[in-house]
Amino acid sequence: MISRQTSSVDVIKASWAPFTEQLGVTLGVPAVMVFVPFILVFIPTCAVAFTVVGGAAFMDKPGWSWSLVPVLGTGCIAFALLYNALRASWTRMLLKVATGQPTRFGEMKEIGPSFVNFLLVNFCVGIATVIGALFLFVPGVIIAVRTCLAPFLVIDEGLGPIEAMQRSNELVTGYSWDIFLYYVLYHVANIVCGLVPFIGAIMPIATMGFFDLALANIYLMRKQPVNA
Repeated sequence: MISRQTSSVDVIKASWAPFTEQLGVTLGVPAVMVFVPFILVFIPTCAVAFTVVGGAAFMDKPGWSWSLVPVLGTGCIAFALLYNALRASWTRMLLKVATGQPTRFGEMKEIGPSFVNFLLVNFCVGIATVIGALFLFVPGVIIAVRTCLAPFLVIDEGLGPIEAMQRSNELVTGYSWDIFLYYVLYHVANIVCGLVPFIGAIMPIATMGFFDLALANIYLMRKQPVNA
């Protein structure tokens, strides 16, 4: 029985059954999130950048490096929009898998009305984490831990970015070390799985799907009443 104070290790263990029950979703969607933005945005952006650099070098054009700014800027924006659109759908699907509801692979095309707030909350969390990491690294880790549930709150409860981060901070209070341990285990699993011969490139996708589901379970667990 998962209660509000169940350790992150036990929540991770409990996530194995729902993860294996819907492998088409829990493996397929993370694979799409990894490969589709790479193929549709990253590779074309690199190709255009290479063409711009090659053309500028051929014409011996001074200040050619500035011509890369709009190319790389457009590529970064397109990548962020596409990835977060997929991530928003994935977050909604994770909540369904975690609560035992049937989920279809095709649901990842349903972005939903919360996409803008989802994009904004991830942008705010990312900026805050980077700024915090500049100050001896520790503040960045604290910010990442305290705001990790904000994307779920945007999708699940329709909260705005700031309200979601504040609410995430409340839900994580008293559970920060467990969340930190969750991230440590996630990164260790990524490193270990990446070293597996022949399938090292595939295993991190499975790791992403599994640990994303575990975090969804942590979110649902922390939403329970305090006396649960």
